[in-house]
Amino acid sequence: MFKKTILILTILFAFIYFLLSNAIGSNDYKYLKIYFPSNIKQTVKYYLFPQKYKKEISNKAYKLNEKIYDYFESSKITFNLKNLNNYKKIRRVILENYILEEEQVKIFKLEDKKSFLKKNEILENYVNYQVYESRYYNIKHFGILDKAKEHCLEKKLFIYNTGHNPSRHSDKYLLLKSLILDKCFDFFTLSMTGIGINQTTNNDYDFPSKIAGANSAVHDDYFTYFDKKYPHKKPLSLMLSGNYFLINKILSEKNYNDVIMAGFSGGGWYATIIPSIITKIKTSISYSGTIPLIYKSYTTGSHVEKEDVDYEFYKNSSYIDLYYLSTLDDNFSSSRKHFQIYGSKDVVFQSKFTKLFKKSFSLKNFEIIIDNENLASHAINPEIFKSLID
Repeated sequence: MFKKTILILTILFAFIYFLLSNAIGSNDYKYLKIYFPSNIKQTVKYYLFPQKYKKEISNKAYKLNEKIYDYFESSKITFNLKNLNNYKKIRRVILENYILEEEQVKIFKLEDKKSFLKKNEILENYVNYQVYESRYYNIKHFGILDKAKEHCLEKKLFIYNTGHNPSRHSDKYLLLKSLILDKCFDFFTLSMTGIGINQTTNNDYDFPSKIAGANSAVHDDYFTYFDKKYPHKKPLSLMLSGNYFLINKILSEKNYNDVIMAGFSGGGWYATIIPSIITKIKTSISYSGTIPLIYKSYTTGSHVEKEDVDYEFYKNSSYIDLYYLSTLDDNFSSSRKHFQIYGSKDVVFQSKFTKLFKKSFSLKNFEIIIDNENLASHAINPEIFKSLID
């Protein structure tokens, strides 16, 4: 009797499972479905049919994404520039509130530079180089300067900022460095705060108002920063100041005739903001790094970091403002160049949205490039950097 009951229950559960499986995503059972609360239906799908649930969510996201794209396309979005006095104020505010004071920052060359490379497992392809460190509170940023070949007479600097998943080990990074060094540039490698060559343990970094359990590689965790001695300094200053002072240190040591800053992904975020305030950078290139928030917010696959959307920062200085500032020199004349590049198959910055951006905004000495040669989901194309400096 017991075995018979088990058999009947097994057949009944199998039948119910089969019925539920066929009901998901089908209109055949719509009159039956209306009797079940929505949260019950979602729970059943989530736990019993995870693959179907994932597919359903993905399909809904895709349809929503398409509707938003159609809306944007029909809306014919355009961006307006502010007056010049506003841009003078924006640059001043960034320097005053989002860059630490010089007295707060220590900068020096590492004496044991080889141990630093060994620690970071990057001994390959380094011959004539110097390692620099900037330090404030207990936050460290490093920069590796590969010097141009001895026969090079020109004084040129190429600054490259890696992203959230540092590419310094990758073939593409090494190819990029080789191509740039062949063009007689010094090559200065930087990383994002707490990532790449700036990676550290959670116990080895500190700053005022840091919360317990904060992770040095999680940028959101820096936004609790507040220093009573410097109350006007904003949390974002912890991420911007390290590379800002490293770049200025390099520029102070050598009178470069040409300075280019480029960055990929999160490094492209740096290559958008830093050139807006360091006017010695004559050309800046952000590759899959930033895009106006109205487009980024709806791009499938976008992982939004706090620094991308910090309201306090962007309420007064949008990405459009930063692009424009990156073309303006000390006298606020448009004498510098800025490039926004996006891979045609990039999953973070979908090409249909980047193409809309290209249609919606134009500016002197500013160019949006869709890189059709790059078919990777999110990676640099070294050749396009080379083409822009030839």
